[in-house]
Amino acid sequence: MMSSPGGIRIFSNSRRSSSRRDAIRGAKRKANAVDFDDLLEKPVALLRANAALAEHYQRQFQFILVDEYQDTNHLQNDFIEMLAARHHNVMVVG
Repeated sequence: MMSSPGGIRIFSNSRRSSSRRDAIRGAKRKANAVDFDDLLEKPVALLRANAALAEHYQRQFQFILVDEYQDTNHLQNDFIEMLAARHHNVMVVG
């Protein structure tokens, strides 16, 4: 583990990082909580696993406006593409 000038701990050992991620996931599960990544990961996984559900939401949203779009967030992009797959009407604002 290393520390940055701002005092942020950086885990350089991938095994440590993996166990830390597992601990965080376990704590979230125990608290029945989600974080921002979960708010994207879980719907994307659900829509990928259930084509009928994906089609339902693709029909539901003819126009999609995304505020605070993050072009570096691949998960956010996947979610938007899945929802817009039918109508292709997307507007994003960064």
